[in-house]
Amino acid sequence: MQNAIETPYTGPRNTAASTLHKCWIGKHLLGPIGIENDDKIYTAHETLTLCKQLDIPMVLDVHHHNCNNEGENIYDMLGEIFGTWNKQQLPPKIHFSSPRDGELDRKHADYIDASSFIDFIENSRIVNTDFDVMLECKEKDIALFKLVDDIKKLRPEYTWIDKTTLEI
Repeated sequence: MQNAIETPYTGPRNTAASTLHKCWIGKHLLGPIGIENDDKIYTAHETLTLCKQLDIPMVLDVHHHNCNNEGENIYDMLGEIFGTWNKQQLPPKIHFSSPRDGELDRKHADYIDASSFIDFIENSRIVNTDFDVMLECKEKDIALFKLVDDIKKLRPEYTWIDKTTLEI
């Protein structure tokens, strides 16, 4: 897959850097590798620190950040997160999902809440960087096309490059 990036979970905090270096960085990989913040252990800030230490890209999971953070503002870190992709040929990757039951529910909803998605995208403009968004939701492609329809209703002024790619 042309735009694929491996995103392993990092394991225990005290051994994450050395474990990743031995198990992933030290081996021949089929493609690029990145680390994603998770919803229980590693905050976005901790993951960013680890990615900078290992000089590999960070895949930001917005929902995981909402469930697991220490009060950090994600938009304050976004420039640094995207900066971890500077040596890559691919644009930065973001994972986005909506909680199933309640704001901090770690389970993914069937669909994406369009208002939350728009809020994230509009606030992300501060970094002035193109990036890819991977949707994590139970209804997969159906959810993508529902999100597109919802966005078109809420923000008709957006420019659509194709059926699923927008420019704001």
